[in-house]
Amino acid sequence: MNRLLLPARCFLLVALTATAVSLPAQLSAVQLDRPQSVAVLEAKTDLKVQNLPLTEFARLLAQKYRIPVRLDDAGLKRSKVAPTTPISANLEGVPLGQALTHILGRLKLAPRVFNGIVLITDREPPGAPAFRPRPVVPRVRRVQDPFAAQNAPDQGLEWRPMVTVELLFVKKACAPTKAQLREMEKDLAQCLERAATGATDASCDAVPNELAECVTKHLSPADADRYHREVVKRRGNERKACVWTFVTFIDQDLSLTETQRRVMVARLVPKWEPAWSQMIELGVRDGGREVPPVPDSLIVPLLDREQAKRWGEVLKCRDPHPRFNAGRIGSVGTPIDEPDDGD
Repeated sequence: MNRLLLPARCFLLVALTATAVSLPAQLSAVQLDRPQSVAVLEAKTDLKVQNLPLTEFARLLAQKYRIPVRLDDAGLKRSKVAPTTPISANLEGVPLGQALTHILGRLKLAPRVFNGIVLITDREPPGAPAFRPRPVVPRVRRVQDPFAAQNAPDQGLEWRPMVTVELLFVKKACAPTKAQLREMEKDLAQCLERAATGATDASCDAVPNELAECVTKHLSPADADRYHREVVKRRGNERKACVWTFVTFIDQDLSLTETQRRVMVARLVPKWEPAWSQMIELGVRDGGREVPPVPDSLIVPLLDREQAKRWGEVLKCRDPHPRFNAGRIGSVGTPIDEPDDGD
């Protein structure tokens, strides 16, 4: 079961730990995703602080230079540095990257940069080989989107990859027979086809429940109850994963504090809508950064004035009520194995 469920913070951890490169005094454009970050780190600056806690120092950098700055808790622990450690500096006319290397070096810390984020973490030991990050390729099956193909019936629709995800899930949860799996497969494919052609309600609220019904009607009452409980757990994990991913996306623009991130997640989880999860899942799958149109009333009260201004500039999906897109199935916790359907 654990192979099918993505922990609530999985996307967040991927976003924060997928790749990393060391930050030398002078950075080239190929080392960063954001050219503006390169310019900021290479530009000369004056940096004067006195006994400022490390957490506040990171926040100051983010606000002053308009670049995301984060503390790596694990890296701080390895260097035995507390987030409250005071930082003092009085530098003039020094490139920001060089200044950070000098200031943090006193604590055996170093700035590392990836995905446009400056991460304050532990320093590489002397003689360690240079780390060369590899591109991160999402483990997502690229399948034809039936909802994009509904106006071209002569092309035929390939349901198998999306149906496979649910078959593997029920197989892990209830161990149905091969005959049951075959019947479920037929019903799941028909349900997706009806939604794609508009024969039934294709909302993000309705279709997942119909897919679950296609499974439970072929199970014994006990197995159906077990499957239903696992579906509830899966949806909860999916919701939390998508909320954390949403916060990670906007964090790159808003430079949130750790407290803001945690409060925002706690506030959004009970109010999160299924359509928003679909937007996040498809965005992660396709490499986009559009976020759901979450109401300002849930976000702005948690932000300062500058962050609220940036929130208004964040790219948001325009359609608040999208149709269910079968391509999202498996974007959170795609199973790897193929189910044994007896063929």
